[in-house]
Amino acid sequence: TFFEDTDDVVEGYVSYTQQGYVKSATATYSLAGNSWKDSGSFTIKFNYDANGHLTKTIGSYQTIGYEIYDGEKYDWNESAKGESTFQWANDVLEKAYSTYEETDKEDDYTEIEKWVCNVTYYYNKNYTNHYKQCSQSFVYPLSIASEYFSFFIPTAFVGMLGKGSAKLPSTIETKWVETEKEISDGDTYEDSDSWTDEYDLEYVFNGNGTIALEEVNGVDFVYNYANSTSPYAVERQSAPSKELQQPMHRQERRARTLRHVLKQMMQ
Repeated sequence: TFFEDTDDVVEGYVSYTQQGYVKSATATYSLAGNSWKDSGSFTIKFNYDANGHLTKTIGSYQTIGYEIYDGEKYDWNESAKGESTFQWANDVLEKAYSTYEETDKEDDYTEIEKWVCNVTYYYNKNYTNHYKQCSQSFVYPLSIASEYFSFFIPTAFVGMLGKGSAKLPSTIETKWVETEKEISDGDTYEDSDSWTDEYDLEYVFNGNGTIALEEVNGVDFVYNYANSTSPYAVERQSAPSKELQQPMHRQERRARTLRHVLKQMMQ
């Protein structure tokens, strides 16, 4: 598939399994504005077991460009890789493990950040997932592994990232380790942190057994459907995600890049 819009050129491909699940996605792009240019590529792969469960996602990307801000030109070279693995037993999701590492080079400054997250699912209440829908708890590890994975989360809710867990969790425990390394003018700074979070989940179901509402620590995720008999949600409304702590001009540029590339690919 080839896309062209003014000065922006994007070429992307999405492949599917025989069951209709997303198998891989690749793209190259060249985007430009009055004071910036961004070109790069990314690849995402999805693996499934014989029962149709997502077992692993692997992704990587690289972007090179420049930006003129307040009269000065800044060059960058960013690369990242992320991976999520899912552990299943008796049709139930038990654990997930995600890693994400990003390298950001701008002129004489280099920053390397890495996140590792272990997710454990607990089933202390009898929440039966009648249609094996992919819920918010299922897609959570994908959002950790990469911001690029996040754009594929809607495909999970419509059944395109495999089958969900036969049971829905009542609690999720996440154990995080974050490391950061900065290199500037020959000096090196390193830091690390670790912490544990816990999320309580509750659900409301429609008359046909599909998920109507999923509550995560008091935040509601509402599921809407094309019709009353469809087991696949076509829309899920939620609270806005936390913004990355970057200068506003970088946020705007990166957000535009991600939206333009991936949304066009999935059209």
